[in-house]
Amino acid sequence: MMSRPRGRIPYEVFGFSTGKNLNRTEVKAIDNQHCRFLNSECTKFRKSNSEVKIGSCVLGHKEQPVIICPERFKEPIVFKTIEDRYFSGRKAIWVPEVSLGDRGNIDYVAVLPNGNRELDNFVCVEIQANGTTGSPWPAIEHFRAKHTMKGVPPATYGFNWANEYTKTLTQQLLKKGTLIEKWNKKIVVVIQDSGIDYIKKQGRGVRDYDENDSIHFMPFIMNYKRNKWRLSKSHREYSSNMDGIIQLLASESEDPVSMETFQQQILEKGEKSSLWPWC
Repeated sequence: MMSRPRGRIPYEVFGFSTGKNLNRTEVKAIDNQHCRFLNSECTKFRKSNSEVKIGSCVLGHKEQPVIICPERFKEPIVFKTIEDRYFSGRKAIWVPEVSLGDRGNIDYVAVLPNGNRELDNFVCVEIQANGTTGSPWPAIEHFRAKHTMKGVPPATYGFNWANEYTKTLTQQLLKKGTLIEKWNKKIVVVIQDSGIDYIKKQGRGVRDYDENDSIHFMPFIMNYKRNKWRLSKSHREYSSNMDGIIQLLASESEDPVSMETFQQQILEKGEKSSLWPWC
């Protein structure tokens, strides 16, 4: 038995903690590139060789786990939490990748059918993980070969917070949510607590949970128990609507540029290029 993973390294590969001693079954699963959340081969492959699966689920950031694969959210607790909230605990049918035409696909639609080819109720579910800059591959390759992170140098990856959470996600919600809100239905965004914290720092567009809003953010927390990373639902919830998403897309950056600074840049660039009449 080993301790919880720490440092700037992968924390979970193919669904297994990099901080534990692997048994034979787990080693075999990793050798077979088997994802325990999909119960099939990992779908994340190296660009240079599609036969080699990366298997990266969770990476370390400031001693905290960050989920970088949406498949990592596919634990029973996520589906059960949504069923409890929106269907009073009744078992829903989960239909994956339902098309909204040129607006893209919904990751899942949780449905309660009534037996007469009619849908009594449905909720759209989008899953959002973080993304990376750089690559954790050297550390993952070390783990796949040696089945331990001992001796591996800190990885050089980074995280693409802005692209994943204030660009990709909000643009998707704007395109899809406009239609869903028109239908008077809900989109539930399954997200990690660190992801919603980043969105909240943008300052506008997302508020404390209001059941009347069309977009509900359902954050989950990663906990390390019995040599495994496990999801648990956060006690905090947030929501938004189309007006809020538009505000979020237009939110100021974390380090906004003043008009004076902007004008100074114009002057300096113009002078370097001899654009001004006084040059």
